[in-house]
Formats: sequence, C-alpha cells, structure tokens
Amino acid sequence: MASNYRRGQKVIIVPAGNQSISARDSKLEPFAGRTGVIKDYYWLDLPNGNKEQIFIYTVKMKDEDKEVVVYEDEIRTLVD
Repeated sequence: MASNYRRGQKVIIVPAGNQSISARDSKLEPFAGRTGVIKDYYWLDLPNGNKEQIFIYTVKMKDEDKEVVVYEDEIRTLVD
C-alpha cells in the first residue's frame, strides 16, 4: 500500500471526527483547520496478517516553527 500524501505537499489538519476524544486529540485541536507542509512520513505494518499499513506524517505548520505528528485520517489535501 502506498502513501496517499507526499513530502512537500500542502495539507490541512482535520482531526478525525469519528473517534472519542482522547488526550492526544485535545493536543491536536489547536491545529484544527490550519495548514502545513508534509516534511516526512512513516508507516507501521500491522501484525494482523492482512499486510495492512498505517501512515503517520510529520507536518510543519505554516508560518510557525512547529511540527505536528498526525495519522493519515487527520489530514486532507489543501487545494489552493
């Protein structure tokens, strides 16, 4: 399975709405609706035998010296 996003791509942070609120979600909330650029990504191979992968992205926030780590379902492509 390939990544849906690439390094250098502009994205918007959109916390997953179908999950219960956790401590991690509350730390991501200040970045909701804000834009950034993907700096890097990683994947985890799940040990369930289905060869399923989870992608995790490092996003550099626009106009800030901050980076946020998000799951693939917490970002969307930014269309200029």
